[in-house]
Amino acid sequence: LPQLRPSTALMLIMLAEPRPGETLRDPFGGVGTIAVEAACRFEHLTCITSDKDARADDAATMNCVDARKSGYLRLGSSARSRHWDARRLKLDDASVDLVVSDLPFSNRCSLYFGPGQTADARETYQGGLAAIFLEIDRVLRPQNTGDGGAGRAVLLVQSRRLVLDAIA
Repeated sequence: LPQLRPSTALMLIMLAEPRPGETLRDPFGGVGTIAVEAACRFEHLTCITSDKDARADDAATMNCVDARKSGYLRLGSSARSRHWDARRLKLDDASVDLVVSDLPFSNRCSLYFGPGQTADARETYQGGLAAIFLEIDRVLRPQNTGDGGAGRAVLLVQSRRLVLDAIA
């Protein structure tokens, strides 16, 4: 399974500027590096990682449990993993403060869900990204409670052009 370097995960998290009491979500969590790193470095964060790949979700679940059992999580922080498709997150609208993720590169990962789909049924990479961005927009808070601003997303992407085409 591909794995994001912890130092890269920490850089992305720091760019998001997490605050105590916020919820951080990684819809392409892989083995859970971003969520675990955030929960181990920042206090009072609720961190949720997910991936549509069952093997990645199993590894992320183990990493979240290991971090908790080893006492690495910061005060009031939690990390958990879910087996979810990034285009259909099982979260309420406007329920997430931060989305921090390393988006899949088209040469390394597909954006269709489930076996048995024909080539005609598969979304294009650009179409998949567009669906993902709409879902991120749906779950991000338009405005935080208290003194925070709107929800924030920090995304590591292969190409700026892919992103611009997907949101056009």
